[in-house]
Amino acid sequence: MSKAISVLMPAHNSGQTIRLAVMSALLAVGLDSEVLVFLDGCSDNTLEVLEEINDPRLKVHVSPSNVGVVKARQFLFEWASNDLVAVLDSDDIALPWRFASQVRALNKNKADFVFGNAVLFGKALKPLGFIPQWPVGLNTRQVNLSLVFTNPLVNSAMLAKKSSIESIGGFKGSIEDLGMWLEASATGLKIFKTAGYSVLYRVHPTQLSRTPKWKAALASDPLLMNVREMHSKFIASGVHGDNEQEVTFRLWREYALGSFGLMMQNIGLKDYLKYRFTGLLRDQSGEYQQTRDVKVGQIGI
Repeated sequence: MSKAISVLMPAHNSGQTIRLAVMSALLAVGLDSEVLVFLDGCSDNTLEVLEEINDPRLKVHVSPSNVGVVKARQFLFEWASNDLVAVLDSDDIALPWRFASQVRALNKNKADFVFGNAVLFGKALKPLGFIPQWPVGLNTRQVNLSLVFTNPLVNSAMLAKKSSIESIGGFKGSIEDLGMWLEASATGLKIFKTAGYSVLYRVHPTQLSRTPKWKAALASDPLLMNVREMHSKFIASGVHGDNEQEVTFRLWREYALGSFGLMMQNIGLKDYLKYRFTGLLRDQSGEYQQTRDVKVGQIGI
């Protein structure tokens, strides 16, 4: 498979951040790759900033109206000319080694999707202004289990085969990233996460994933709800239990104790060691002892 990559970058009024995002992508990809930008109804100086970048690998589409990040990303996906596509948001920064290391991981693990870890940065992150994710790698089974309980994947750190995304219908729905990964998992596509860092992920109050509209869609989007149910059935199909609660517990136990770093993200070292050696993963009410709000009976079987 060619190492040429198409980087997809929707942008809406990103004049303050897009130059660094685009330059980081151009630095990280090869000479036969491309960085595709969709200007989504911008009313600021985003276009003027891009016009100052003299690189034939940068290609820009200007939309006079705001169509939203999902349609913008799907447009870029259809425009992409390479077999591999990657996502980078217009306010994030690709690390120089990102794409080379992700291509190696994709080929080595025969995966359809590869993700890396992110270093979160922004003024709101006290006291240092940045927080690195745990340097944890997840195999396909661990990713599949994680998606039942939480989301361990950063959209801006994704590299994938274009054909694999095409097989599940591309970018769609209000929550196109999480929905895509759940559907990919449920249909047997291989998702792999490396332990290394791929991207600097900017945290700020106006980003899409922090808005009330996005959070409401996360809970009520019909397509996302359907694909969650499909994913839950797929994951639970190979797990035996007397009832739904027992199946959920067995999945949680496999997920939690299967990766030290992943468990550390959820409940910390003390509880990890306790559960590792005693197996006591429930409290007196029968719920899971973890920091996230996962209740029994969430697996749709």
